[in-house]
Amino acid sequence: MKRYLIIFQGRVQGVGFRFFTYETATRLKMTGKVRNMTNGHVECEVQGDSEAFQRFFALLMKGNGFLKIEDYTLKELPVIPEEQSFKIVG
Repeated sequence: MKRYLIIFQGRVQGVGFRFFTYETATRLKMTGKVRNMTNGHVECEVQGDSEAFQRFFALLMKGNGFLKIEDYTLKELPVIPEEQSFKIVG
């Protein structure tokens, strides 16, 4: 089990990215949260097994046909064992 913080940059607000992230994480049984940032980026914390994370990340990078990720930063975080769902928080 791993947890990551990912900050996405590019055309990531106003294009359904948070909902796409939520649907993708939920389908892969991952937990965490996603939110818009005031600087136009999107912040995502996601937790799950390594294989699920690789699939999750690949699907997000492929996109939904509207978004365009131009850059991202990735940082490993401590796991939150009691977390049970993935949420859109803002």
